[in-house]
Amino acid sequence: MWDSKHAILLGPHTSNVCYEFRQALAEAANIPTSPHTAGPQTQDQISVLFRKAELLELGLRSDLGIYGIELTQAPDALRTLRVERY
Repeated sequence: MWDSKHAILLGPHTSNVCYEFRQALAEAANIPTSPHTAGPQTQDQISVLFRKAELLELGLRSDLGIYGIELTQAPDALRTLRVERY
């Protein structure tokens, strides 16, 4: 398994979330592609897959120490010289 080979990159929680995401992905891969055979269960599986992906993203962000991005200034407040020509 990927996480057992690369466990140094993942914390225990993220490793479990990664496993659950792969399971949801495998189930979603088996969803019928024909609109005639797809039912409400298909939408439920897709919703579960996206939720598991969100949880994996949060786990990875937590492991890396990325909790959010906050800009301290407005984007137009950056004062750099305008170069007219070189």
